[in-house]
Formats: sequence, C-alpha cells, structure tokens
Amino acid sequence: MKSILMVAFIAGLTVTCGALYLAWQHNPQCEYHCEGVIHWSNLLPLGLSWFAVTFAGLLVVARPLWLAVKRRQ
Repeated sequence: MKSILMVAFIAGLTVTCGALYLAWQHNPQCEYHCEGVIHWSNLLPLGLSWFAVTFAGLLVVARPLWLAVKRRQ
C-alpha cells in the first residue's frame, strides 16, 4: 500500500508541476504573475486542485486493483 501512495504522490506532483508551468507560461491577463509579483492566491489553489484530483483519482483506481492482486496471492 505504501508503494501505491508513493506512486500517487509522485504522479500528483508531476501533474501539478506541469499544470503550474503551463499556467505560468500562458498568463495573458496577469492572473498568476505580473511585473515581478507572484499572485499566490490564484496559483496555489490551482496547484492544490490538480494535485488533489490526480492523487485521489489514482488512489481510487489503484487501491481496488491492489486488493484484487493481493487476494489472488
């Protein structure tokens, strides 16, 4: 079970970093950064939402598969 949590955590961080990078690069309305100022109130919820969806989604899929494999052994 620890390995599933670690994989989900790493995948969540990877997806989150990708989403934040895209938000940073495509920022035409100065929503995330503007003139040297980072708007953390917009950037952090975006990152947390991507992490939560990825982490929880992988756990929802991986846990039943892990239990099925464990029962067969």
